[in-house]
Amino acid sequence: MSKFISNNPSCVYYTKFSPYHSTRSLTVCSASFDKSIRFWDYSSGRVVQTLDGHTNGVAGIHFSPFAQGRYLCSGSYDTTIRLWDVATSTTLHVFNGHKGCVWRTEFSPLQTSSSNNNGGGGGGVHNNNNNDNNNKNNNNNNNNNNNNNNNNNNNNNNDNNIGILGGSGYTICSASHDRSIRLWDVETAEHKTVRLWDLRSAKEACVFKGHTHNVYCVDFVPTYVSCNGIPFNAAANMICSGSYDNTIHFWDIRYHKPLFVITNQNKDAGICSFQFLPPQIKTIWNKLRQSDSADCGFLLFYGSTKGRVCVLG
Repeated sequence: MSKFISNNPSCVYYTKFSPYHSTRSLTVCSASFDKSIRFWDYSSGRVVQTLDGHTNGVAGIHFSPFAQGRYLCSGSYDTTIRLWDVATSTTLHVFNGHKGCVWRTEFSPLQTSSSNNNGGGGGGVHNNNNNDNNNKNNNNNNNNNNNNNNNNNNNNNNDNNIGILGGSGYTICSASHDRSIRLWDVETAEHKTVRLWDLRSAKEACVFKGHTHNVYCVDFVPTYVSCNGIPFNAAANMICSGSYDNTIHFWDIRYHKPLFVITNQNKDAGICSFQFLPPQIKTIWNKLRQSDSADCGFLLFYGSTKGRVCVLG
């Protein structure tokens, strides 16, 4: 069974189901080259919400693993990452630093161990120096359009206050065409780097360099431990990135250093996507292969520009 939802005249780079809308209706979120992020009602096929602010095409989106997916990070060809409050359709912060298209963004699945949890398990975004939450939130909402315009024109984030995301310690990872991977507490970009940003301070925490071509995918490496025989995700101290240079890199985000590199066969001609699968799936996979080999505990599927889908693990 298939269903046609939208007729967007521009290229749609990325789609996800919206966890924030899931309690009310089945809603699809799309990122498009027309600079917008749209939410579509699955039943009617109509647009129910639009996020505008990027000045070029939107390449990647990711919902927060806390607050029922209320917060969304997006990467764009305008080289910025935006943090959105889906509930109010407003931009909370603009992250600058990449020199190329930000192709993928990811929230860390867990809070970092160094964070201070205030005990609020529900999570959220809180303003710094917030003596009167209601008044300041109202003022921030009223001024969002002005702040967005200033960010677009001046590339300046001085007026943005993020405070703490999700109670504490969540990170955004990005991959870019500038060949970097950056941790911005996290995202991916088009300039061959991986960057990590600290959402609490709204500052870049780390830049990982090593790829020689555009970085198209990035994710936190799942670390599974067993409790009464049931595996669960225990930490997120590594990130993994895939590039058109035909390599997959693993990075240590605690010590900000590379761990190891998987170099693929030339016939792959570039890594454009990957997905980790948990131990439960790995067990099924081993049974299908009639294998019982000991390894890292998860499978890594990746897709290449030549159309091959491969499995590592």
